Amino acid sequence: MLKILFDEIKDIKTKGITNNLIKNEDYDNLLNQNQDNNNTIKVLEEKIKVIIKEKNEMKDEINILKEENKKFKELIDKHEKYINQKITEMKKEGEEREKIKEEENNFIKNNIETEFKDDPKYLKFSDTLTKNNKKGNGNFYNFDVFIGLKDHIEYLIYANDQSNLDIMKISDKTIITSLKGHSGNVYVIKYYQKENKEEYILSSDENSLVIIWDIHNYYNKKYSIKSNNGRLFDALLLFNIFKKDYILLPSYEKNNFTKLYEFTENTPFIRNIYGTNENNCMYALTWFYNNKYYIIQSSDDYIIINNLFEDENYAKLSMGEIKNQKFCCLYRKNYLCVTSDHNCSFVRVWDLINKVIYKQIEYKTKYQCGYEITLWNSKYSIVGAHTAIVIMDIEEGKIIKINEVSNFSINGVKKIKLSNLGECLITSGYENISLFHL
Repeated sequence: MLKILFDEIKDIKTKGITNNLIKNEDYDNLLNQNQDNNNTIKVLEEKIKVIIKEKNEMKDEINILKEENKKFKELIDKHEKYINQKITEMKKEGEEREKIKEEENNFIKNNIETEFKDDPKYLKFSDTLTKNNKKGNGNFYNFDVFIGLKDHIEYLIYANDQSNLDIMKISDKTIITSLKGHSGNVYVIKYYQKENKEEYILSSDENSLVIIWDIHNYYNKKYSIKSNNGRLFDALLLFNIFKKDYILLPSYEKNNFTKLYEFTENTPFIRNIYGTNENNCMYALTWFYNNKYYIIQSSDDYIIINNLFEDENYAKLSMGEIKNQKFCCLYRKNYLCVTSDHNCSFVRVWDLINKVIYKQIEYKTKYQCGYEITLWNSKYSIVGAHTAIVIMDIEEGKIIKINEVSNFSINGVKKIKLSNLGECLITSGYENISLFHL
């Protein structure tokens, strides 16, 4: 536009020069024309000034727009960075949730008992599985039951008079093998499965020798640990704990820590569990909560809960004047059922998250005591109470039935589904191991 105006002015001026050569008679006309040309030039020059001003203003606006565009681009980049960061965080959070879910599923699979459907109040004595054991090795500390993964046969594991472990086929009471390696009374016998592929038996004796037997390798010793913890009334195998396997050895002796070993070759020592040296341990189990693993230990005075991998005491639950807590089991993942001994007969159910007593269920038997407790299902639990089997409804907090026995004692209670009898209860006492069925 400016070029057109400049060319037009140039053309007008050229015409003015040319017109100076014209004759005098036309002079007046030329003067008028020149005046008109000058006026036109002025108008055009004014237009040029306006256009230049507008151009400069437009240039300023363009610079402003460029600056705004730069800020807008920075804002977009900032938001994109924020969005990408949030996406990364959400992805990480999702992965963490999946990890927690996987850990929780592993814990539930390894620790929560199978739900039985039948009503346990109809349980009745069926048979004595072992001969009278005068030495008292057939007590509640040392027996377990399992169904073999490969042969689907039901077995009983218990300690005989020579502190060996007898493996009995329950259906015909046949001893298929005896495991030799302990030199004293066996306090712990536990059967474990790992991912439905591997099977182990864990046992420990009064001399603090712990042996893990590999069932699939002809019951040969997988690992053994000579603990310096003193007497061990409990021991645990822990599978798939943050992708690793462990052996956990609680101590019954005060001032000794519960110790954690890795379930690998040479069973390397990992750590002493924080705070576990303050009380002795009668019975222990693990609890998964808030993406952390804890060990719950019942002792003479308290229920203590400590982190397995961090220096953290989660809770110290007091039973008041009631001493000598016995067995415990998890109920609905975050509740703990604990039996009591020492002239008291009740089961306390602790709310572990709120650290308060959820329910207390009392019962009356000849001897005021309670030993092992097993969950029949999410509604019913069964307690071995020395002279009786106590069946209680945990949901309603009441006793359903007490089966008194007179010819043998009952301390340990474990459930198993037999192919020929269905859902059954195996009990142990000081004299023998017995079978109850529906």
